[in-house]
Amino acid sequence: MKKISVILPTYNSEKYIEKCVESILNQTYTNIEFIIIDDNSTDSTPRLLTQYAEHDQRIKLIINSENKGTGASRNIGLSQLTGYYTTFMDHDDWQDLDRYEKMVQQLEQDHTDICFSYAVEFYQQSQVYEKMNYPTFESSIASMQHMRAKSAYSFFPPWAKIYKTSMIKALGLRFAEHTENSKVFFDDVLFHSLLILSNTHKVSIEPSYAYFHRFHESSNTYKLFDNKRYMNEEYIEILQQALQCDTPIDKNRLIRYYYKMINFNLLSIKQLCQLFTISPTITLAKALSFRVVRRFIIEIKIKKSRKIIRLFGIYLLKEEG
Repeated sequence: MKKISVILPTYNSEKYIEKCVESILNQTYTNIEFIIIDDNSTDSTPRLLTQYAEHDQRIKLIINSENKGTGASRNIGLSQLTGYYTTFMDHDDWQDLDRYEKMVQQLEQDHTDICFSYAVEFYQQSQVYEKMNYPTFESSIASMQHMRAKSAYSFFPPWAKIYKTSMIKALGLRFAEHTENSKVFFDDVLFHSLLILSNTHKVSIEPSYAYFHRFHESSNTYKLFDNKRYMNEEYIEILQQALQCDTPIDKNRLIRYYYKMINFNLLSIKQLCQLFTISPTITLAKALSFRVVRRFIIEIKIKKSRKIIRLFGIYLLKEEG
């Protein structure tokens, strides 16, 4: 029985943490390394986790000395894991107790690197269960190219899969983190993009709906996802972090992937400058296909965009050189 490392970031989750933790500790697949990273919770979460750790040697409990964010906590977990397989969980979710056993059986039967399984959304306020709307697959094995064609932008969360740890390390997979100037709430977009753009791995599909994702309708984070201006900021920051990752994926492919998610019509002057610094050629080609250019021309005329003029000038000089 090969070991699975389970990475669980937690923060102020005292209401739900026991159901979550017990759905991991009581799995029928028992060879588990359970890495919990508490992000400096201010409620009783650390005390509850400490009690679990005292009674189960499989738990490795890390308590951050300051609040770092979910992405940084997950990356701490990645730096600590020793399992042959790796998976993730959110602190307010739960799962069927035979889920890991079924997924590992599928992995070993198919000789693949990743196993994906389906999930159920639980709406906390209305107490309604609903199957999550993922693309369906015709067979139990899919290539990464097939996965990308079906789901490059529909986004499979990290907790929906079990991965070979060697593959995570080979691809340099990681999560986006807060920076000094911005907070990143959708840290797993980085992990997903680095994975979905790889070509060398096959994926098993385990058809059970065995994971239950708790959805808080009033969550400010989920409201941000519908704010396209905010998401432009998020995608630009995550792209900058993606380009710094030690990954074998071609940088231009990464840029084009994120540019498809960015709404160029809603870009600010500052954001266009950021993108132009990242990739002048791709940014110029993309911007020219949007009416956003007309707005920039107007602003240039009224002398509000000297930085853009300077950047375009630098780019043209480079091209001539």
